[in-house]
Amino acid sequence: MKFKNIAVVLTCLMFLALGPYGTAGSAAEQQTAVSTSADIQQSQKNLAEQLKALKSQFRKPGEILYIFVNDKKLNPGGLRVDFSASQQMFKNYSEYLKKAKALKTPFLQLTSAPKGYTFAFANISSFMPEGWSDEYVKLSESLKAQSQSSGKDILTKLVLEKRSRVNLSYAKNNSYLLMSAAPAGTLSPKVSFPAPAVAPEMVTIYSQKLTYTTGKALPQPNDLNTKWLEWIDSRTHVSYKLTVDKAMTKEALLAVAKDIITGQ
Repeated sequence: MKFKNIAVVLTCLMFLALGPYGTAGSAAEQQTAVSTSADIQQSQKNLAEQLKALKSQFRKPGEILYIFVNDKKLNPGGLRVDFSASQQMFKNYSEYLKKAKALKTPFLQLTSAPKGYTFAFANISSFMPEGWSDEYVKLSESLKAQSQSSGKDILTKLVLEKRSRVNLSYAKNNSYLLMSAAPAGTLSPKVSFPAPAVAPEMVTIYSQKLTYTTGKALPQPNDLNTKWLEWIDSRTHVSYKLTVDKAMTKEALLAVAKDIITGQ
C-alpha cells in the first residue's frame, strides 16, 4: 500500500510538473495567433487610412491619381484600382455649356429640356476608363505587377488626363433623366458578362445604332422599370448612356437621343 501511495504521489507530481509547460505552450500559441490577427487588423486599418488620405487630396483639373492596394480584404479581386480626381459642378446650364466648349468635352447638350423636366446639374470630370475596358484591365495589371515587385502595399500613379467625361441630370418631381458622354472603351477579352434573361432591343436613329434596355433585359439587380439607351457615335467614337425611370416613355427617351445625335 505504501508503494502504491508513493506511486500515486509521483504521478501527481509529474502531472503538476508537466502540466504548466503544456499549458504555457498552448497559451503561447494562442497569444501568437491573437497578436498576428491584431497586427493584420492594424495593418489593414493603416492601409485604409492611407487610401482615404490619398483620395481626399486636392487634384488639379485633369489630374488623376490611380491607387492600387495590395491587400486581399481591401482589394478582394486583386485588380481593383481606386482613384482621386477633380470634377467641376454646374447648377447653371449656360455656364456648363460655356465651360464644356472651352474644354472641348464630348458633346452633350439638348436644344430644350424634355417636357416636364428641368435642368438639375452637370459635371465635367477627367476621363477614367470603365472597369470592363481593355485600358482599365491593362492599367490594373501593370500597377499590381509593380506593387508586387516593389513590395509596396500601396502603389500610386499620377496621370495628367486630357480626355473628359460629362454628366447631365434633369429632374421631374421625384423622377430623373441621367445622361453621360465619354470616350468609348473597348471590352477587355478578359472580361465577360452573363447573358441577360431577355435580349435588349436594337434601335437606329439617323444611321446610329442604339441599344434600348429595360425590364428583364437589364442586368440584375436593377429596377425593372428603369430604361437604358446606349450608343457609340460612329462619327466621334463617344459613348453615350441615358438612364430614366418609369416616368419617361420609350418614345420620349428616343426623342432625347435624337436631339443629341442631330445637335452635333
